[in-house]
Amino acid sequence: MMSLEQLVQTTLDHEKRIVATEESVKSAHKRLDNTDRIISSIHELARNAGEIATKIELLTDRMDKSIERIETGQKSQGARIGEIERVVHQIEHNEKELLKQAAKLEAIEREPARKWQKLSWIVVVGMVTAIVAYIMGKIL
Repeated sequence: MMSLEQLVQTTLDHEKRIVATEESVKSAHKRLDNTDRIISSIHELARNAGEIATKIELLTDRMDKSIERIETGQKSQGARIGEIERVVHQIEHNEKELLKQAAKLEAIEREPARKWQKLSWIVVVGMVTAIVAYIMGKIL
């Protein structure tokens, strides 16, 4: 059997081991609590990352649609610009034609005036000739 001293010593040894085990368990509990907080933070980060990914996907879809609208608008504007260029070319052509027609009209409008000037000159020359002939007839 064990002596009292041995029994006390064994009890003290057991007590030391129990205290050490309790301290180890407390330390393990603190580490587990920290680990639980870290895991909770990781879950929160994962949730946030999922939400961000969803928002990025929505923004990407919106951006793709906006780009499509812009490209469609550019094609439409390109067609409009082509039409405007065609109209400007036609206007320039019409302007040249109008200038030609204006020059012809001006020439036509001047023709009667020229005829009247010619006729006036002939009448004046005729009158002067008649007067000179009359005077010459009286003198001679």
